[in-house]
Amino acid sequence: MKKYFMRFLNFKENLYDSFMTFFGVFCICLVCCIACAQILLKIDSSRNMITSADILDGALLAGSDGLVDKGSITLSVVEGEPSDELLVLINGEEYGKILSEHMDIDITSQAVVEIRNMSKKAVTVELTSVSDNLEAVLNNERIEVDGIEVLCRVIFKN
Repeated sequence: MKKYFMRFLNFKENLYDSFMTFFGVFCICLVCCIACAQILLKIDSSRNMITSADILDGALLAGSDGLVDKGSITLSVVEGEPSDELLVLINGEEYGKILSEHMDIDITSQAVVEIRNMSKKAVTVELTSVSDNLEAVLNNERIEVDGIEVLCRVIFKN
């Protein structure tokens, strides 16, 4: 009986040693993968292959010629009256006031378009058109503005 019990204890030690060896090798591989990913994210050309963060951030892609793309969008006041209290914000900065029913906006970088209504009157604004080289994402198309509202995010097509 003692002989069988010793074999069982020896099996447990072998299982424990095998598990600890596997766990150690797994941890080393995981650390190596994380280190490689961090290095690849620092290099422009490999970062563009791994992620699209540069596109959404508005940064120039590696290998691009550095020219700034331009596009345009058109906003329309659907309900309510245009006024100097109705502002268009691009990336949080004031672009201009909506003084007519339709307003053309030139976009030179990836942008978040917001509408700020400082009047007490309800106003509804709609994204009427987007130029061919732009793509509207997070597109609300039509928003009722009371305070400040995000209309859309605009990115350049590749």
